[in-house]
Amino acid sequence: MEYTELPHRHGNDRDLSRLEHCMQEAESFQAVAGLFNPATAAQTVSDSTSIVGIAVMSKDYFQAGLVEALEFMALLSVSLGIMNLLPIPGLDGARFLFLLVEAIRRKPLP
Repeated sequence: MEYTELPHRHGNDRDLSRLEHCMQEAESFQAVAGLFNPATAAQTVSDSTSIVGIAVMSKDYFQAGLVEALEFMALLSVSLGIMNLLPIPGLDGARFLFLLVEAIRRKPLP
């Protein structure tokens, strides 16, 4: 997946900041969707970063400055939230799926 970087904003340009965050969140959703597409799953997995890679990226962002570090933490938080909602056992998404099925059936699952 290719990330598009917007020009660095100056001052309090909130519209550009919102657009930048929306683009990053959309790329996170595309990456998750890519996991379910057999044609792109292998590429999505190979583009993923391990915990060590995330630590190295964190160091780079913190060295770049406080604003960049906070933006990276926000992006990481959103990405983890998206992954947590997947219906995989042990994650909140699986619990949400069971609750949804029980609500549709109007009785608890056995």
